[in-house]
Amino acid sequence: MAVTGVGKDMARDQRYFSLATRIAAEMGAQIIKTYYVDKGFERIAAGCPVPIVIAGGKKTA
Repeated sequence: MAVTGVGKDMARDQRYFSLATRIAAEMGAQIIKTYYVDKGFERIAAGCPVPIVIAGGKKTA
């Protein structure tokens, strides 16, 4: 499993997450946890050869 991270000074955009998820998959991750971006997430998912799960969200319990 791989988790993508974003520093305070970095933008959460489609380009960054596309690269991060692809690199994680190429390094052997079998599943990737990443943040959702409003614009271009479908391209992130389409370009990643392994399953992606979305990080974050409201706590329910």
